[in-house]
Amino acid sequence: MGPTFKGLWGATEKTSAGEVVVDLAYVSESILNPMAKITEGYPPAMPPQQLNELEIQSIALFMETLK
Repeated sequence: MGPTFKGLWGATEKTSAGEVVVDLAYVSESILNPMAKITEGYPPAMPPQQLNELEIQSIALFMETLK
């Protein structure tokens, strides 16, 4: 089981590369290159995904609705 997306959009997360804001750029990078910024407290376990821009934007829009 992984972390929840509820309330995550726009929040600041601590990662291996410092603090980041959860936005479209961060979500895109995390999907395409999940080892770039590992969220603190979680192991580097996700493989890269091959999603197109529309699919990534759809995921981001969904995440925005989870308040």
